[in-house]
Amino acid sequence: MEKKMLATIAEPENVQAAHASLEDEVITALRRRNIPFEEWGKVGASKPLYKLIESLKEGEVKWNYNNPLDNTFHIDSTVIHVRHSIDDVEYELREYYRDFINGYRDFRREWDGSMSEKMKTGETDFDTAIRGLAEELGQSEPGFKDRNNYSLSKLRNEGRGARPTKSYPPFEAIYYRHIFMCVIPDKLFRSEYTLIDPLKTTYFKWLPL
Repeated sequence: MEKKMLATIAEPENVQAAHASLEDEVITALRRRNIPFEEWGKVGASKPLYKLIESLKEGEVKWNYNNPLDNTFHIDSTVIHVRHSIDDVEYELREYYRDFINGYRDFRREWDGSMSEKMKTGETDFDTAIRGLAEELGQSEPGFKDRNNYSLSKLRNEGRGARPTKSYPPFEAIYYRHIFMCVIPDKLFRSEYTLIDPLKTTYFKWLPL
């Protein structure tokens, strides 16, 4: 809540200048690498440049763009398995597909969790998991905005080697994943959940385990 309140306060001129400087530096670094960033957000599951700038500012993505040999992002994220039982059958919620505003539909068949959320500077992995549940599922079921409504436990940490990122091609990303289990009661259960944001609409569905 405090972060949202602070976000409504006008930034000092020196902070605005720092943000502008970051954008200029990133654009320069991309051009030196001949990255076609002008196409980001227009094709496939890619995101526009401003989303990368935001992620760098907030610490969601770490990239030493001043090093011309560094073409790999480093990302700390939480991966949450959301589960619910019906008549002794356990189900897990999964991202089914995402419809992007550019017309692209991305099916998430390879995804091994219900959702993921990048960690921001100053957050713990639990903070990020709680925020992710509220943001991803809270539109369909506001009860997810109350941490007391579900059970959340951490399972493990794991690393994943460099792999292509759909968001910012042709970059690769190394992921440091914090795996969580979230078990929900009947009052949070919906047959489907939908998340609408400015770039896409995400549809979730339950799969039996």
